[in-house]
Amino acid sequence: DVDYMIPGINWWRQFWSGSGHWLEINGRFLPGEKTYVVFEDIIVPPDAIVQPQGSRDAILIDLTRVPNFDVTLMKGYLLTVGQDRWTDTAPFRFTPLRR
Repeated sequence: DVDYMIPGINWWRQFWSGSGHWLEINGRFLPGEKTYVVFEDIIVPPDAIVQPQGSRDAILIDLTRVPNFDVTLMKGYLLTVGQDRWTDTAPFRFTPLRR
């Protein structure tokens, strides 16, 4: 039944685009629903969260817009995504990207 839980984190990936570090979270999400993301004790502001139009399986985070998130340091976090009063949590390790 875990495969049907919403929100649900399946996997994640980091990438560089434009001038910033991005995190793509792939899983099961409600399109158009207010989304909350937390890295341990670092709360992601709503303007750093992008859910592609109508997407049920992806959320993008602009890590350069997250206060107190050090994009120069490799570090492990518990990544939590919340929607509609429910959450899912997965281990996440940020690795700085070199250009």
